[in-house]
Amino acid sequence: MNVELVTTETEGGALLHGALAKPESNGLNPLVSKERVIVLLLHGVGSNFYSDRLLSSLAEQIMGAGFDVLRANFRGHDLVNYTRVDNLATRQGAAYESVSKGQDDILGWVNFLREEKGYSHLLLLGHSLGAVKSLLTLSSTSPKGVGGVIAVSPPLLSYTTYVDCPISAPRYQKTFGRAEEMIKKGRGDDLIEVKFPFRLLITAAGYVEKYGPAENYNLLQFIPKVKVPLLMVYGGAELALGGAPFRNLPDKIDGTLRKEQKKDGLFDLQIIAEADHFYHGKCKELGTLCLPWLKKHG
Repeated sequence: MNVELVTTETEGGALLHGALAKPESNGLNPLVSKERVIVLLLHGVGSNFYSDRLLSSLAEQIMGAGFDVLRANFRGHDLVNYTRVDNLATRQGAAYESVSKGQDDILGWVNFLREEKGYSHLLLLGHSLGAVKSLLTLSSTSPKGVGGVIAVSPPLLSYTTYVDCPISAPRYQKTFGRAEEMIKKGRGDDLIEVKFPFRLLITAAGYVEKYGPAENYNLLQFIPKVKVPLLMVYGGAELALGGAPFRNLPDKIDGTLRKEQKKDGLFDLQIIAEADHFYHGKCKELGTLCLPWLKKHG
């Protein structure tokens, strides 16, 4: 296996880092075609390309099937980081990121792989918030060479869902009210520690943008606009125990799909029994599920 540390720059000037790995087949995928095919692996909130256990396991399995793999950072990697944006050191990370910038990051990586590395066919695989960013990107753009996307456990970021859930509503409304109050006082860039939907440090403005009534990142609004083949995967345990972001989500997703997506086989949703959000003890099962889809759409 050959591994190369790589960097790219988005159109907005953000510097990103990743690891490009090739199996012994030298980048050829003998199971699919003679063209070079690569899978772009995208991490979830606060994670990164170099320590994400789930993506590391998937990378090994995917390369075992003959694909090249790029494990890539978003500018929102880790809790806090400093990256260069337009040659200026800028504080980024999960605490400060805007989810919308994930589109620029994905397009930056896609352009890098096509123009600098010569890949003609790409597939995306995102986990958690990385899956949300992937769906958001492919719902609004059609990057040349991207032939499909696997969205692993993207949560539902929905203000309406949170306030309508009797279990989560009190915690959510308390946190949201606190963030709004800070914004009114001109402290929108200050960090607050939240416990819903999970424990995280985030700016008050970032919390409102991500989880507020504008529903900027509600995946139910993105899925009908995705034109490439889409596989969504969830864990049975996360659907049962993950609270408002996952409750009844497969049924909600099914209700939003276009007829063409169902009729033409562009969409599939699979559930891995007893798997949690991070697929502890289920990583190999997840890889086994994803590989036939990757081979088909590669």
